[in-house]
Amino acid sequence: MMTVEEVSKRLGTQDFHVYDANSEKTYAEAHLPGAVHVKFNTFAEEILPTKKDATLVFYCKNEH
Repeated sequence: MMTVEEVSKRLGTQDFHVYDANSEKTYAEAHLPGAVHVKFNTFAEEILPTKKDATLVFYCKNEH
C-alpha cells in the first residue's frame, strides 16, 4: 500500500501507472494527473503495462 504522499511523488515517473475506477462523471470532474479511467468491474488487459515490475495504483472513492 502507498500513502497519498508517496503516490504524489511518483506521478509522471517511468513505470508508475495510475488507474481511476470512479464513475465517468467523477473521473471527468477530478482525477489524478495521468490517471487512466477504468470501469471498476471490468477492464481490458491491454490497458496494463507490459513491463511486469511496473508499479500499478488503482483508486476509487467508493461512491456506493
